[in-house]
Amino acid sequence: MDHQQQSPLGIGRQDNVPDHRTIVRITVNTCLSGGVDNTLLQSPRRSAVMHKWELGILTHSLHRIIYATKIVREDLGKWEIGERYGTSMIQAFNNWVVGWTDWNMAINEQGGPATFGYNAAIIVNATADEFYKQPPYYFQAHFSMFIPPDSKHVSLTSDNDGGLLNVAFITPETDVVVILMNSQNVSVSVVINDQDRGYISVDVEARSINTIIYR
Repeated sequence: MDHQQQSPLGIGRQDNVPDHRTIVRITVNTCLSGGVDNTLLQSPRRSAVMHKWELGILTHSLHRIIYATKIVREDLGKWEIGERYGTSMIQAFNNWVVGWTDWNMAINEQGGPATFGYNAAIIVNATADEFYKQPPYYFQAHFSMFIPPDSKHVSLTSDNDGGLLNVAFITPETDVVVILMNSQNVSVSVVINDQDRGYISVDVEARSINTIIYR
């Protein structure tokens, strides 16, 4: 491809990217998966021993790790809880898991109805007939809104991840979905390179989760 020709991502090719700043370069390989036949939410995956099929779904077993304590007023809107939520999901999907569910999507202000009375993505105030969406709700939305069933996990490689957590999928419509999470207090410049589709340069702000979709 001529260097002046626009790539499918619309911003040229990676060898035109200026190098006057620190850039994290991440390569997407849509031919590879971080797991074998790891089809999100639908198909079973082959185990590490490669002789049987298993369906790996992460359920409420990590609930205490994510929320750590029972609901208190100081936790309402706490971004760190959302970051623990995002970390759990990204690490799970990068390690053979094909589904992720929370213990409770919604609880009341006393932490119920639930076995342990822990926090949740949505807090319901029944007295005022209103509900509050917590940071975990929006972290989960980056997965549930943009990664449809039958999507497949694909490989991301980088010499230096810049402190970011990342995971990628290809959808049944062949869109590529890349999720980048930055829990640091500094922003990170990222170049996502796809050998078949071009590249895109994005700034991942401090303490943020981002979803990039391209085709």
